[in-house]
Amino acid sequence: MAPSGEEITISEDHKETTQPEGLETLQNELVFIAKFLATPIPQREKLDVEHYMSFNRQKRLMNLFLDYFLPTKIFPETVEEDLAYLLAYNLLDVLEKEELLKEWYKLRGLNPNKPDEIFTECEDGSTYRSVHDLLEADSRTFGQFLPTLLKKMQRLRKYITEPLELDETTRYLDNIWLSQKPTLSKNDINVILYIDARPFAKNKEIAQAVDMHENSISYILDRLEKLCRFGVFGRPNLGKLGLQKIIVKTEGNITIDFPYLISTQELRAGNVVKLFPFHIPRKRDIYIREFYDSLKSHLELEMYRLIELKDNLSFQYYDQETQEWDIDWDIWTLWLERFLYKEGYNEIGPDITKIRVSDQTPISFDSKDLQIIDYYKNNLRMPMSHIGEHVGMTKAGARHRVKKLRDNDVIVPFVTLMQIGLDEQIVVLYTGEEEYLNSFEAALFELPVVYSYSLQGFPDTTKKCLLAWLQVPSGSFVKFADAVTSTLKESESIWLGHRYLLRSSARLIPIDMFDPETKKWRWGKDVLAQLKIEK
Repeated sequence: MAPSGEEITISEDHKETTQPEGLETLQNELVFIAKFLATPIPQREKLDVEHYMSFNRQKRLMNLFLDYFLPTKIFPETVEEDLAYLLAYNLLDVLEKEELLKEWYKLRGLNPNKPDEIFTECEDGSTYRSVHDLLEADSRTFGQFLPTLLKKMQRLRKYITEPLELDETTRYLDNIWLSQKPTLSKNDINVILYIDARPFAKNKEIAQAVDMHENSISYILDRLEKLCRFGVFGRPNLGKLGLQKIIVKTEGNITIDFPYLISTQELRAGNVVKLFPFHIPRKRDIYIREFYDSLKSHLELEMYRLIELKDNLSFQYYDQETQEWDIDWDIWTLWLERFLYKEGYNEIGPDITKIRVSDQTPISFDSKDLQIIDYYKNNLRMPMSHIGEHVGMTKAGARHRVKKLRDNDVIVPFVTLMQIGLDEQIVVLYTGEEEYLNSFEAALFELPVVYSYSLQGFPDTTKKCLLAWLQVPSGSFVKFADAVTSTLKESESIWLGHRYLLRSSARLIPIDMFDPETKKWRWGKDVLAQLKIEK
């Protein structure tokens, strides 16, 4: 309810002969907020003019929003206050927004130069980044996040007797903007697939290839970037930098403080296991043996190293009329059986996938190259001038360095798409004979988005595995699991689970562990001593 004080009726039949100063301002601001939220002004009998007019315009808008528009007792107070800041951010002018952001970041104790900094980590491993999360959601929905949220909250409050916990709130907020699914036209898909095949193509080349005007390509790319997080990102080809990817599967826990640990991924399917990818120095088998021994003394684990990385993006199951993914799992099961047991893989040939990491011959590089890779990986289509400015080089110098990295396949490009109806993430760990591994992988690449890692066991190097990460429509897990488990032979084994990213390092390359003088990665007992393990 609105705070008490001098109460003024704002209904149309108000009969007061004189209006207190500020009443008209408040009425206009209520209308202003209501128009933005696309909702009627809630019916309230009284409006405390003196109370609201004691605030500046920003605080006034925020308090009116909280008191008159936001259903109470649904979200934690911190989130409600953040939503009020988001409303004011949308309604204020540019200069006022700058001051608001400073205040908002300061209130939450966050650094505006570190947008991924976590405000709160929930018990289930999810995170709430306050300012960043809400601004990101607002941007991805073109300012429609709050109006959409309010509509859903009006329905939700019928079933809520007490505020949601923060982890529940975080999932609910995520679903709001993830549910803002854009439509993808034939032109959109053609542009996406062309860039997927030729990540460094210029807009002019794309326009010629898909028979469109260059300005139309720019518009499509801007739209896809905002709606679908579309972009060309880069993974470092670790072998070129004297590193190797090691993946540890265990039910224990390894803290993120270890400098060569990249992320913590939780896989849930009945039981819960975790995947820990590391990027450690490569020196024959000496370092991996030392690393394995350090972990094995504390944990039950399986360890693998990456041999080859592939990915694939397919729209064959996307129905442009309904704007939905329509995977016929019965047909896909038959397709899988064909691949596994009728040598279908050999019939189709090697062009069905893009091999992203294979040649692992190290190149000569220095700290400046690592800085470029670390920055450039976030957008492989960014101007060279941006890279030069970031690392303290001229545009020509940056272009020369980037060309060297590209020519030597140090940067591995891949296209990302989100919010296109592929909301379920499944992880598959498949072990079997090599011919079946290849065939199973080929069948997977019939699905919309697949990242595939060919792995070799350690210390048992004869063990071959396939680790695949799939993005599929919601509700696909059971159908996919039924399909693959029904086709297995006794010589094969498979582990399936939902993937949740619990923690992630900001860097894929442990730059701080590179010695610029010796041009070698730091390693030894002092480094291994930083491994913190929880059973």
